[in-house]
Amino acid sequence: MAIHESVSKILNLLSSLADDTNDAINNTPYILRRLAEFADGELNDVITQLETIRDHTEELEEAHEKVQEALAELQEELNEK
Repeated sequence: MAIHESVSKILNLLSSLADDTNDAINNTPYILRRLAEFADGELNDVITQLETIRDHTEELEEAHEKVQEALAELQEELNEK
């Protein structure tokens, strides 16, 4: 899954929670139940998606470092010629 897809999924989950709680601003029992439901299920989805994003960003950082090293080597080769 692409990073933007993971971020979109997280944003959708959080937006849903925000919408539900904003719609019931004067209904404390509903808000508490909705927060409990979120913590029981959707929060795990958010955590999983954040872990996926973390892993993808680590891979991107490693790939970026390799590209930077290769670019530096090519630049050095060009400078030698």
